[in-house]
Amino acid sequence: VDQAIMEDYASTLRAGLTGMLQREVDCADPTVLTNLCEAGGVDYLFVINDKRDYDDRVGEYRAVLGRVVPQTATITLTNRDVVAYDMLRRTRLAMDNGKLNVELDELAGTIVALYPAAIEAMQINAPSTVRCGTAAPIAVTMTAAGGNALPGLQPMQVTIADPGGNQNDFGGYHLASGGRLLLPFTAAINDTPGQWSITVIDLTAGLEAQATFNVAR
Repeated sequence: VDQAIMEDYASTLRAGLTGMLQREVDCADPTVLTNLCEAGGVDYLFVINDKRDYDDRVGEYRAVLGRVVPQTATITLTNRDVVAYDMLRRTRLAMDNGKLNVELDELAGTIVALYPAAIEAMQINAPSTVRCGTAAPIAVTMTAAGGNALPGLQPMQVTIADPGGNQNDFGGYHLASGGRLLLPFTAAINDTPGQWSITVIDLTAGLEAQATFNVAR
């Protein structure tokens, strides 16, 4: 009942503000909450699913709306010619006349990256040979359509493995800026020599790149 009252207040406020402000992002469903942030020329739209129901734990007492109900939210973007990516699913979302549909599951939300152009390619530049005990930075580059520079921030999952498949601590999660990541890497004195591999997965559009290099004593 309290939720219905609050949603009625919100509806009244929304009607009163019509014509007084321009909504950059809008959703008609009151159970979908949005927040728009910007970094490096890219907007990041946080979409929160607040559609809830009683769960199995205390649902019989009807005291807590503890279960998130999956739904599809229709988001309207005003005056935006962008390419949208669902960052949790790492997929491009279809745009139709300024509208896009966002799938919201039991995780209760997602992040949609709004790029001015499509993410097209990712490349790894690693040295051919790394001597044990020396630093050898590895460069990862992402580009937009047409080979243009990519704005914004790009989270990446990096896996570096020795010839036996053992993962190196220089891997993990890293953040590129403007499509560029300079990954620090130093082969330890006791690292296994031979052919190593590096795999990078882009956590925005789902691109993946691989490269190999030799570690020598």
